[in-house]
Amino acid sequence: DGDGAARPLSTFCTNLTGITQEQVDSASPLAEVVSRFLQWVASCGLTEALADGSALLIAHGGWDLGDQLPIEAARKQLALPAWLGSRTYSDLKVLFALEYSGASST
Repeated sequence: DGDGAARPLSTFCTNLTGITQEQVDSASPLAEVVSRFLQWVASCGLTEALADGSALLIAHGGWDLGDQLPIEAARKQLALPAWLGSRTYSDLKVLFALEYSGASST
């Protein structure tokens, strides 16, 4: 996690994500990564739109944004904007499942 407290990465995680222990060990601290992401969002002119709900983040699965990021940020006492530290995103896995499960009304 770049903060000097990374637990050993499980084989399951490596197989699922392709992320290696070496990548975890050499990663930038979470505060730096979040800061760079927020700067990028601002450079794209999206900060206000994300804050007022006229834009939203897209995820492939909800665990990273909806669970792990808020937990890890709290553990590291890192403040996140409400639009990043909450469940204000669209999960493509859910949308795909709805569309192709026959549950869609269209």
